[in-house]
Amino acid sequence: KSLWAAGFRKGDVVINTFTYHMSPAGILCHEAISDCGATAVPVGTGHTEVTVQAMLDLRATGYVGTPSFLMAIIKQAEELGYNFKNDFYIKRAWFTGEMLASSVRQTLEKDYDIDTYQAYAVTEPGGAIAYECSCKDRLHLMDEYIVEIVNPSNGKQLTDGEVGEVVVTPVHNNTWGLLRFGTGDLSSIVDDVCPCGRTTKKLTGIQGRIGEAVKVRGMFVVSNQVESLFAQYREVAKWQITVARIGQRDEMTITAELCDDNCDKIKLADEIGNRFKSICLINPDKIEFVPADTLPKDSKTIVDNRKWD
Repeated sequence: KSLWAAGFRKGDVVINTFTYHMSPAGILCHEAISDCGATAVPVGTGHTEVTVQAMLDLRATGYVGTPSFLMAIIKQAEELGYNFKNDFYIKRAWFTGEMLASSVRQTLEKDYDIDTYQAYAVTEPGGAIAYECSCKDRLHLMDEYIVEIVNPSNGKQLTDGEVGEVVVTPVHNNTWGLLRFGTGDLSSIVDDVCPCGRTTKKLTGIQGRIGEAVKVRGMFVVSNQVESLFAQYREVAKWQITVARIGQRDEMTITAELCDDNCDKIKLADEIGNRFKSICLINPDKIEFVPADTLPKDSKTIVDNRKWD
């Protein structure tokens, strides 16, 4: 439904850049692309240069993935000497997994003539919960789910327009007994009339997260997971993850206080980076070591400094 609203149809060749490994996103999007009558090309994440070549050789007309990866693909193509707007055939892109900044949308639509759409998806209830129509004014709620906005402190339902936690109950699958799943995302619901003709209520967009978890380049980084990682390293007294938006990309820095400043920092950084990737399925951009007592005693373990225009 979401991809259909974005204009994917029979005859489209769609590059699916979501992973098919250890995450259902790749399979879910592959099936949805096929349901629209389009051809799904399973390229997965990473391998930017290979993706560029696949897009070009297959004359792909559509893209499914995160906005930051599409920007990386375009940059790679231009570094290889291509003129992306003239040499490639991408006409529409469907994004989820991270927020679509208005500056990125403007770049893709005005500079590259790519029609962009975004959706709000949650893996546990079954995929896309809300999506943009051609009006691109907030996100229509899927009628396959009961979506509530609740007070995070007591779980009580809030009225339209109030900001609270997004809670989802899937009603399209009789075998999936999931009731009132708390996403941890903050948003609100409005009941505006939409010129597109759809009558469902709309989600106003994600305005933040509850607790010590953050989504980076489409993957959740959870405080408890990282804590279990660092518990294996006696050299580390305390740690903090900082997420920032640099250009069109999320960048993540791990800062670790060392009990022993004489340890092999290069070896330790490699080990932490590899274990972090295996647990959180994402690579940290930088690992910094600082002396003990550098981080404030009451500091948060995950700090999100991103600002979305």
